[in-house]
Amino acid sequence: MLIKALCDYYDKVMVPNGEDAPKGYSKIQITHTIYLNPDGTVDSIVAYKRDEKGKIVEKPIIVPRRREKTCTNSEIIEHRGKYIFGLELKNGKFCLNNKCHESFKNRNLEFIEGICSDIVNAYRNFILNWKPENEIKNNHLLAICKDYNTAKFEFRMGSNLEIALHDDKQVKDKWDSEKDKWLSSKKDDSTVSQCAIYGENKTIARTHKKIKGIKSGKSTGEVLVSFNEDAECSYGREQSYNSNISDDAMEKYTDALNYILNTKNNKMNLGDITVAYWAVDKENKCEDLFAEFFNKKSDKEDAAGTEDILRKLISSAKNGGLLESQISDLNDIDPNVDFYIVGLKPNAARLAVKFIYHRKYGQILQNIAKHQSDLQINEDIDEIVTISEIQEAINPFKQKENAKGKKEKKEEEIVNPEIVTKIFKSIIYGYRYPEALLSATLNRFKIDASKVDSEEDVKNKKLRKSRCRLQAGIIKACINRKSLNGEELKMSLDENNQNSAYICGRLFAVLEKIQQGSAGNGLNRTIKNSYFSSACSRPASVFPQILKLSQCHLEKLEDEGFKIHYKKLIGTIIDRLAGSFPKHFSLDDQGRFIIGYYHQVQDLYKSKKEQNYNEEEI
Repeated sequence: MLIKALCDYYDKVMVPNGEDAPKGYSKIQITHTIYLNPDGTVDSIVAYKRDEKGKIVEKPIIVPRRREKTCTNSEIIEHRGKYIFGLELKNGKFCLNNKCHESFKNRNLEFIEGICSDIVNAYRNFILNWKPENEIKNNHLLAICKDYNTAKFEFRMGSNLEIALHDDKQVKDKWDSEKDKWLSSKKDDSTVSQCAIYGENKTIARTHKKIKGIKSGKSTGEVLVSFNEDAECSYGREQSYNSNISDDAMEKYTDALNYILNTKNNKMNLGDITVAYWAVDKENKCEDLFAEFFNKKSDKEDAAGTEDILRKLISSAKNGGLLESQISDLNDIDPNVDFYIVGLKPNAARLAVKFIYHRKYGQILQNIAKHQSDLQINEDIDEIVTISEIQEAINPFKQKENAKGKKEKKEEEIVNPEIVTKIFKSIIYGYRYPEALLSATLNRFKIDASKVDSEEDVKNKKLRKSRCRLQAGIIKACINRKSLNGEELKMSLDENNQNSAYICGRLFAVLEKIQQGSAGNGLNRTIKNSYFSSACSRPASVFPQILKLSQCHLEKLEDEGFKIHYKKLIGTIIDRLAGSFPKHFSLDDQGRFIIGYYHQVQDLYKSKKEQNYNEEEI
């Protein structure tokens, strides 16, 4: 399915949009330009462009077709530094690579023979006169020393910036007339068989082009289809002849996947997995909106408009779901477009496909909006929650650097990548969230609750509140998606909720508030730091003790109105427990305890004007 989907993307999106290279050509990314004088000497070497952070921006150009070769073999109109200059950078010093440079000289001099133009003559002079052994300390190369190993070069005339070697008409004409000769690497006994993608008899690809842009992958790229062990081969076939994928299909799917992975809004990382996604549509609105949902690209010019769209979707999801008409009205999006999401990870021999999802874009959008709606825990707040923020909420601790600037592994905690993958699947398909997400969030909430605020935590009070809100939202979403009776936990305090765990959570919040009020809200450590984890899992062993403590705290309250109010509130809550505290709570009930606690805290911390407690009203 993956290769067929990528071939469709090539035919239906890349070709109409002009993103594909003409047949016999390749599109490569250039970082530097070599400006030549007419005699072939280097006038200058200049980086194409740098972004705000100083990182070099790449520029795509169309060049004669590149071949997949593992041996030393130069290309026509070469772009790799070790071939062009015959030098490699090792340990900060240039070293000779005469074998690569000789391959470059022989192949390119043979190709440009008979061509006479200004740029080709300068290129020929450069090839004939450049001596790698004399250029180890070349000033132009030393100036780009830091970027040399990753640099990709194009040639232009120093006196006329418009003349580029790869755009020269005579070069193109000769390549078009002789490209079959220069690209020929097939044996006379090339395998012709039925292509598994198109169902027609075609020449089968012996090897497949490499895929670049994968996190933790090789800089030279990884192959998606490869057979390099005898046990993987059958019926006497070698290499990729076992896959029955034609040369045409191989070229299309590799070009399409490389293009997708090189496009900013078509990929993201989930832990060590690279996620690529695309819509089979000539517009890129689907990918842009999908990226906003998961990554919040606030640096985009149209970020404000996209935020409004996302909030409308969340609001619609809260009110009972989305209609296709609502989706199509948003930014002229077609809800019936096929949308694909694939997770890739480098392996020892080839890329591993961790997952692949295919649905109509409208269905995916509905499920993403429902996911965002489920995570909301405050009626007056519509926050777009990214995957990375969910990871941060269940694992907020990061590596810290010691005095020597080295990361301390003791401080490192890592979220299992499998959990992240399952969360992603739950979002896309609208399934229940993985049980591991609820467990991890509960554990992190308890740990945070038991911590006494440090000076740094006090400074980051807003950040801590945001994390606590998200953790509560995750717990609420996990429990509600498991509920058979629809929405179980509300967006705000539910005084009619009869669940004992929810009631105990409310009671704990009231008791904590009383303790804080008795000390003028100046306590650094409360019952939350000492008893929350135990009360959440074993209420019967904790609540009798903290209820006794609350009587002392009540007596210290100076405002009689508040004192009466809290006594009545405690009595009302305890009456709902039928006279006893449960001995223990299940994982789900611990989540209900936390939501009850969170809801009651939010209700208690409303402004005094809203609550307006006084003896006459009570």
